[in-house]
Amino acid sequence: MPNWSTVAVVEYPFELVVPVSLANGVVISAIPDWIRDKEMMEGLGLLDRNYLQACRYALVKEYEASSFGDPDANSNDNPPKSKQFTALEAVLLADLSLWVANPCSIACHMVFVAEYLGNSWERIQFRHVDPILKAASEPDKRLDKTDLDLARQLHDAILALPKEGTVWTAIKTLWEALKTQYWPTRYILFWVVLEALFGPEDGREITYRLSQRLGFFLSLGDRNEAQRRFQTAKNGYSWRSKLVHGRRLRKVTAEQSERLMNEAERMVRDSLTRILTTSDWIEKFDSRDREQHLENLLFQNEEHIRHENSGNGNDP
Repeated sequence: MPNWSTVAVVEYPFELVVPVSLANGVVISAIPDWIRDKEMMEGLGLLDRNYLQACRYALVKEYEASSFGDPDANSNDNPPKSKQFTALEAVLLADLSLWVANPCSIACHMVFVAEYLGNSWERIQFRHVDPILKAASEPDKRLDKTDLDLARQLHDAILALPKEGTVWTAIKTLWEALKTQYWPTRYILFWVVLEALFGPEDGREITYRLSQRLGFFLSLGDRNEAQRRFQTAKNGYSWRSKLVHGRRLRKVTAEQSERLMNEAERMVRDSLTRILTTSDWIEKFDSRDREQHLENLLFQNEEHIRHENSGNGNDP
C-alpha cells in the first residue's frame, strides 16, 4: 500500500461514475473517508469545512516516499523536485487536462498531503490552490466518457513535456489564464498561448502570419475551414492588440466579448488537443526548426488546394 497521498478536493455539480483513471496514477475518486476525520479537519476554518462537506469528488495520487521532501528520481528538474511536489503538479495538471478536453464545471480549491502511519492517515500539509475557472458566461458542463478518455491522453502527454519547450510554455501560460475571469487578462493570455505556439520569430506581419498558421493548422486541409479560421484569428488578434496597447473597449457589447472569448478559447483548446495527441507535433513545436515546420505547413496546404482544384478541373 502506498504510504503517501495527495488529495485535491474538487467541486463538480453532477454525478460522476468513479473511480476514473487519468495519467501517472492520478485518479478521480470519491473523497476518501479519512479526509473528513476530526484530526484531518483540525485547524480548518468554517468556510473550508463547509466547502469540504459540500464536495463529493477529488483528484487523488498515492505514492511511496521515505519522507516529506523525498527527492523524486523521475524529476527532470535540477535539483530534482520532491515526490510531494511532483504529485501535486500531476494532480493540478489533471485538472488542466480536463478543462482542455471540455471546459467543464470542475474546480480544485484545496489540497491535502497525508502520510499513512501504521493504521491511519496523518495530515502533513494543507494548502489552498487557485482553481481553474470557466469563463463567467459559460454554463455548467458535464464530463462524458469521450471527455475523460481525451483528458487521460492529454494528461499523459502534458506530464511528459520537456520543461524548457514551447508547448510547456504554452501550457503554463494557459494555466495562469484560467485562474482569472477578468476578461482583458484572460483574453490577452489566451493569445499569448497562441503566439507562443504559432507566432513568427521575426515579428513581421505578425497578425497575418499568425492567423494564417492557425487557419491552416486547425483546418486539416479544408480550405473553406482554413479561410474561416483565418478570419476568426485575424479579427481576434486585432482585439488583442487593442487591449495590449491600452485601448479601452467601451463599445464592445457583452455579446461581442463573449463571442471573442469563446473563439479564443476554442482555438487554444483545438490547437493544444491536436499538438498533444500527435507526438510528432510536440517534437516539431519544441524543436529549433519550429518556424520551418510551420512554413512547411502552409506550403503543404497550398499544394493540397492546388491538387483539389486540379482534380475538379479548375485552374490551380
